[in-house]
Amino acid sequence: MRKILLPFLVLCSAIIGCSDKLEQNPSEDKPIEYKPERKGFFALSKGAGSWGSSASLARFDKSTDVMTVNYYKSVNKEDLGRDAADILTYGSKFYVVSSATNKIIVNDIRSGKKITEIDFGLAEDGFSFVTPYSMVSDEGYIYVSTDMGGVKVIDTISYEMKTIDLSGNFSRDIVKYKDMLFVANSGNLMPYSGEGTTLSVIDLILQKEKTVIDVPLNPNRLVVTEKGELYLSSWGDLWNTDASVHKINLTTNKYETISNVVASRIAVSEKYLYTLSVGFITGEIILNRVNIGSGVVENITHIMKKGSNIGEIFFDNAEGELYMLSSVTGEIFVMNESLEMVRTHKISTMIDGIKIPTANLNKVEFINL
Repeated sequence: MRKILLPFLVLCSAIIGCSDKLEQNPSEDKPIEYKPERKGFFALSKGAGSWGSSASLARFDKSTDVMTVNYYKSVNKEDLGRDAADILTYGSKFYVVSSATNKIIVNDIRSGKKITEIDFGLAEDGFSFVTPYSMVSDEGYIYVSTDMGGVKVIDTISYEMKTIDLSGNFSRDIVKYKDMLFVANSGNLMPYSGEGTTLSVIDLILQKEKTVIDVPLNPNRLVVTEKGELYLSSWGDLWNTDASVHKINLTTNKYETISNVVASRIAVSEKYLYTLSVGFITGEIILNRVNIGSGVVENITHIMKKGSNIGEIFFDNAEGELYMLSSVTGEIFVMNESLEMVRTHKISTMIDGIKIPTANLNKVEFINL
């Protein structure tokens, strides 16, 4: 997956067969070249949990300014699945995690048509599902965090799957920086009952867990800048430990807690770390931004529409915009870093003549193709 000098490669192969590092995949599924202007985005709704309503996927086309609601269902004539935890665009395809059905659904990015489903099967105990959760891409492969199966490595051409074993379980966010993957091991299926206290560091060259970083209780969300500034949100629990945000030092493998910030959701630009706190009991929502250079914390809750019930935040570095997703009203609010509201999207479905907002929006994924 990484460039190696030819003489060394020949010598290494002749003597010891080199490492078990994965070969780079064919060029047909390389990532799309970076473009400063987005073509649009997908908006994912996870649905109402494992036994509730189905997940759904909308698609916004920037050139026509049209939001296609229930995009996946309209194209494929079937539901997306339940508890859709993540979506990823890569090359000519997009991938959707359906955690409750233990699958990833692979689709053509241009037509939206389903290509195949990847079933994750059973864990080593023989009865628990592996359960995929979060995804990241690297040179022809998709790396997937799971509940009970370490990190799965999927070939984007053949869809063959390999495993990188982890010392932790119930892994949540996975992010990439240079030749490393970082995986947050929450340690429990229930969001606010995580018992894990580790962050796994995977060496992409060796394809194995290189080290483990000790972090506060229930690590969950991860974001990283292009400069390698890695931030973690640990969710704590409902009783004794608040959610907290930390900066990970990649040289010392130590964390530094960001003072005066209690937050479970995070997003990052090159200048600011955005943090969102959603009170589990009170429902109080607080939006802060932290200046990465100075460390100054600014409360920007006032920019949110009253009653919007923001539940997730994401930052688009290509456009310099913060996306704020409502968990109730089906709205997506887009703000620039001057704290100006740029636009609002509203996703709803007509049922018996009544517009029903799409609840539980949990991810936006940007489209360049």
